[in-house]
Amino acid sequence: MLGTAPAFAGVIQFNYGMLASGSAPFSGVPFVAGQDPGEGDQYVRTFDTVDYRVGYSLAPAAANRVLTVSMGTATLPGGYAGPALTPAQIAFFRVTDLPVDANGCKNISATPVPAPTPGTTPTQSGITADGQTIVCVQPDSGSASTLSFRATVGGAVPGGTTIAPPTITLWSARECAAVQPHGADRRQRPAAAVR
Repeated sequence: MLGTAPAFAGVIQFNYGMLASGSAPFSGVPFVAGQDPGEGDQYVRTFDTVDYRVGYSLAPAAANRVLTVSMGTATLPGGYAGPALTPAQIAFFRVTDLPVDANGCKNISATPVPAPTPGTTPTQSGITADGQTIVCVQPDSGSASTLSFRATVGGAVPGGTTIAPPTITLWSARECAAVQPHGADRRQRPAAAVR
């Protein structure tokens, strides 16, 4: 006698990558401190934005999908003797940069939201109080989504600081989970380096 597999959603595809490292204007000149040659390199300046895209597909479709994006670890340059910096002074997410289109985050809170535990079902999308984690709730049943997220580099970050790629976590009401700590997209950069 043959049995049937439980009807849990499976992750068919899960990719993310850096779309743009920095904000215009670009210098076009590589290896100059304080300059950003272009949006397709690893260099950012203070106050620049870094854009990431996440795409996934599930089978079968699932409701209550939750995607979290957690800021990568920052490493200050060797010999840095300035004031201590919090992670939010180095790079952070803003609620105004959350995707809000048809496939975007739903029930967005303007006030901070708690970081959920994988497998739970939060009711609101938003940013954690420390600015380090995006919580994107997609309550409707769906089988795929492509979302763009933006991080902002703080104004007090010294040149030579590196910011690791974010960690992305996905789960749904059907208990699927995928953790992508270093990216799988061909455009993924290993880190952003502040100049």
